[in-house]
Amino acid sequence: MHTPAEWYGSREQSLGVNDEDWSPLVGARGWVVLASDIHIFEREHEYRAYLKAGVPVFLLPGQSRVAERVELVARNLAAMCAYASQRGPGVWRLTVRGPEEYRPPAAKKRGKARGWRNRAGPS
Repeated sequence: MHTPAEWYGSREQSLGVNDEDWSPLVGARGWVVLASDIHIFEREHEYRAYLKAGVPVFLLPGQSRVAERVELVARNLAAMCAYASQRGPGVWRLTVRGPEEYRPPAAKKRGKARGWRNRAGPS
């Protein structure tokens, strides 16, 4: 696991860094994003940055405790690896039942989102 703080020197320095700046770093390495800020996908420029970078994103419940997050990742890890290996952009909420596709508000605003794969998971 890597954090933006590793790239920018500290957590404080990484706060406020634009997704347009760091998502290409993640995408170029074939990494995924674990996030709890669902609002990033309400802002179209941030949504486009993830699409352009080809980053799979897995959303954790924003108000969850660390233990709950660890449990969700452990429970969903195999599915996350399978989804990420498809190397395309996508956003999924992690749940106890497994990853569920999340269609961001920015995608709905744009109508049909080019480059967005409407899929529930690996075939």
